[in-house]
Amino acid sequence: MTTTVADATALLAVISGPDPADPATTEVTIPPAPDAADFENASLKGVRIGVLRQNLGFHPAVDAIFARELERLREAGAEVVDPVRIEGVAKIGEAEFTVLLHEFRDGLNRYLADSHAPVESLSALIAWNREHAETVMPWFGQELLERAEATGSLTEAYQTARADARRLAGPEGIDAALAAHDLDVLIGPSNGPAWKIDPVNGDHYGGGSSRLPAVAGYPHLTVPMGYVHGLPVGLSIIGPANSDWRVLQIGAAYEKLNPARQAPGIQ
Repeated sequence: MTTTVADATALLAVISGPDPADPATTEVTIPPAPDAADFENASLKGVRIGVLRQNLGFHPAVDAIFARELERLREAGAEVVDPVRIEGVAKIGEAEFTVLLHEFRDGLNRYLADSHAPVESLSALIAWNREHAETVMPWFGQELLERAEATGSLTEAYQTARADARRLAGPEGIDAALAAHDLDVLIGPSNGPAWKIDPVNGDHYGGGSSRLPAVAGYPHLTVPMGYVHGLPVGLSIIGPANSDWRVLQIGAAYEKLNPARQAPGIQ
């Protein structure tokens, strides 16, 4: 969460590396950062970019901005392959949700145990919420908390679901699409414009491109590409495992073409 791609690059240089408290970091090997000149002189000429068109169609204004940016990329010399489709995305949902529930319970319990919080576990939090439901939760339930508590520890079911989700999103998803079209990166709209909070009907999902790289653990950079009714929307750039610097270089080249970010006003 930075102001520019250059800031994101500097931040990654500081935080990348193994963390004994985070087992996931042992699975990632980010090479040393390139020279600053590699970013200053970054170009899109000859970069092969695949369009995840299945991530469009949620909002006409976002689609229009995205179409404009595709032309901008082509004019800058990028080789745009459109469309690129990733099969099996729908199959990830159940496995991903199983992983989410298990990891939420495990991570929250460990955090609460070490943080000296007023409640010491997820089960204690659920009990506290029930006791104070009328004052602290008048609109929302805690069904997901209860489902997470019912999962138990990181069982074999969790391990199987995690392996399935990562395989579908990574080797059989992003990797397969990149290889099939000899691509450097994939792109799509990062998001739709933010929606109003609706306590009756819930979230109004406006599309996005974060799911596959998040599940696979692959680099995903989002750069501002425009505004819809004053609300920012971004361009997602997704690469294969450990291609963080390459993704950032491509993002830096795009940012020079379209410095869309506007400093937020204070209301």
